[in-house]
Amino acid sequence: MIREMFLYVFEAVLYTHKRFGLIGGHDTHHALRVAEMAYKIAIGEWNDEHIAKLAALAGLCHNADRVIQKKLKIGKQSTPDKEVENLVIYWLGLLEELSLTDRREIISTVLKHECANSEQDSNVLIALRDADRVVNLELDLVIRSGQHYHKLPAVDFEHFIDDPSATYQEPRSVLRDIAYALEWMDEKSPYCIRTSLGRKFGEERATELRRYTDTLRKQLEETGLLKQHKQ
Repeated sequence: MIREMFLYVFEAVLYTHKRFGLIGGHDTHHALRVAEMAYKIAIGEWNDEHIAKLAALAGLCHNADRVIQKKLKIGKQSTPDKEVENLVIYWLGLLEELSLTDRREIISTVLKHECANSEQDSNVLIALRDADRVVNLELDLVIRSGQHYHKLPAVDFEHFIDDPSATYQEPRSVLRDIAYALEWMDEKSPYCIRTSLGRKFGEERATELRRYTDTLRKQLEETGLLKQHKQ
């Protein structure tokens, strides 16, 4: 639906992603999935078509930082906000009906979408963040983490997912990276999903990731390669 609703923006986003070789992970399909989810979450939470459309547009554009990183061959921490802003402006340039205020809202949302939650967050930003987290809880996360962390061991046979030295940036194993996504369902986390529909979708997806992790743990315990874990 979002693809047809904002066809020219989608095609511009698709062209740029292909040009700079974003395939898998944060690709055009990811952007479209987040856009669709952001629209649904916004409608479900506020029943506001305007907010929902802005959240969907922000979803289509939210990979802008990844595109700039690929273009400039730089890391996340080095990504210049101005370059991200200019790319989003270019993508949105084809929507003449979009007001300057709405454009600024979308740009701000894209720039802030990976930050921690705040009470000052706009509804558009809340919808985008929740949508991005829901989509990133879906089962292709298992494949994507393996592709991204291809030099890490798949499983930590000593600590499983309980290595105290592991961090979000340095997960120490692919499985631990996957497990970090489950924290988005923890209400105490500053990165938790906040909307009602977002939590419903998120919990459904988190259940499958927990089942995957628990099943793998059981299989490794049965082969004797992992110590029995007390639940």
